[in-house]
Amino acid sequence: MMSMGHSRVHLVRLFLILLITLLAPVPAAAAAMDCAQRFAPGAYGVPATDPAVRAGLLTVAGFRPIYLEKRSVEEADPAVCNYVTVYDVFRLSYQEPRPLLAGCYGDFNGDGRRDYALLLRGAGGEVIPHVFLAVPPRYRVFALPKVTDPYGFNEDRALWPGPFCQKKPANGQFKFLESGSVHVVGDVIQVGWYGYYWSPDTDRFEAVLIQD
Repeated sequence: MMSMGHSRVHLVRLFLILLITLLAPVPAAAAAMDCAQRFAPGAYGVPATDPAVRAGLLTVAGFRPIYLEKRSVEEADPAVCNYVTVYDVFRLSYQEPRPLLAGCYGDFNGDGRRDYALLLRGAGGEVIPHVFLAVPPRYRVFALPKVTDPYGFNEDRALWPGPFCQKKPANGQFKFLESGSVHVVGDVIQVGWYGYYWSPDTDRFEAVLIQD
């Protein structure tokens, strides 16, 4: 039979356990991850504060910039972010200025200078990607073919088809489709279903089909 002394000790222990349980901090729910952070400016979008943009160097007569709305995509499971696409994060804005322009930057011809690719809208409503190769003190401008994106931009003009910038592979071989590859001297521009790379031999951008 439990003595009075033992009973009191037992009660004190129960009281302390209950008190500790009540005062213990409740574990906080795991913070949601914003999957949009995977799409960093430069590769996805050109900041309106970029020096070349602010200096008015990235312009084409008869065309206006197209801006980007970047939305948060919060997920509790970080693994879900692997399935988030540019269509989930970005929308094109044709009128209202935004912090990002629809485009990207990189070194397209391998000369160590920053080049740009922007999606621009003409006075007649046509949307044409343009590349700006750095040739100090200004830029050499190339118009790329119209966007080919049958199930994206061609159906919904608010969906961003690019330009996106892909870093030059370490071995200089850019892979496309299942087994094709081409030697590149700089970063690659993706617009819709095509990748564009600079060819020193032809002194222009060549295209390869990267989706079908």
